[in-house]
Amino acid sequence: MKRGFTVIELVVSIAIAGLLGTLLLAAVNSARESARATHCRSNLLQLSTAIHSFESRKRIFPSAGWTFFWLSLSDRGTGENQPGSWIFNILPDLEQTQLATGSPSSVDLAADRSELFGGFARISIPNVRCPSKRNRDSNRVMDVAMMFGGLEYCSHSDYAMNAGSEPDEFYSWPGPSSLAESEQFEWPSRQFDGVGRSRYAIRHAEIRDGVSHTICIGEKRIYRGVNTKEDNQPMWTGFGADTCRWFLFKPLQDDADGGTNGFGGPHSRMTNFAFCDGSVRAINNKLDEVLFRQLGTIDGGEIVIWAND
Repeated sequence: MKRGFTVIELVVSIAIAGLLGTLLLAAVNSARESARATHCRSNLLQLSTAIHSFESRKRIFPSAGWTFFWLSLSDRGTGENQPGSWIFNILPDLEQTQLATGSPSSVDLAADRSELFGGFARISIPNVRCPSKRNRDSNRVMDVAMMFGGLEYCSHSDYAMNAGSEPDEFYSWPGPSSLAESEQFEWPSRQFDGVGRSRYAIRHAEIRDGVSHTICIGEKRIYRGVNTKEDNQPMWTGFGADTCRWFLFKPLQDDADGGTNGFGGPHSRMTNFAFCDGSVRAINNKLDEVLFRQLGTIDGGEIVIWAND
């Protein structure tokens, strides 16, 4: 006579199957996140390579533009006269020359062709989005650059340039209201300590702390799905918290409280950065805050010795 399963044996079997399913799902999710983190580092490597290509051609690092109320202009070059972001400056080095030359110009600005700038503000490119971040709501616009209006969504970058140890008062104000005004505008001092600066491009020799000890770009901490003033402008806008970040705080996980205008990301315990020597490294979010700030200055004079445990 064949013996069937008892109720207890059946319950135990179901419990074991459920446990194995949970473990398998956790392993699959871990593998997926590992792949996304690798993709993120690959993005940073390609952006870093483009920055170094730009530096080889121009003998300067890309400027961070004017202010967050200005979009890039295709006929304004890549130096202090370019109001747009560092990402726009390196477009030719990302094999995006057609986008760089075909984007709106000063002529379009003078003709008040806001629809052109609105369309440009929606354009994105590969390598600027971390696959572990974002949904459509986090692309929503709160404030708008002066070149377009009525725009609900825009493109964003998940990576920002090192603007130094702490922001000054200039990062939060619009700057000149026209190109004509910019010629007579009283621009702020250039004595910042980061790589990305408003209306100024640093040279390789100015990074006296050493290119292997100075961060160039990194993941920016965001509140996903929440509209905040540090992540609500197109990636083509000039100097501001949307395209540059500061080292006031150590890296924080996305959605964590604090760390305004700082670096961070969605990955567990680590944030990805590209250094000025072109290397890409994952930095532990528990790294000492003072030491982390030292990695954000180009001429602080510190002897930086750190273990990324």
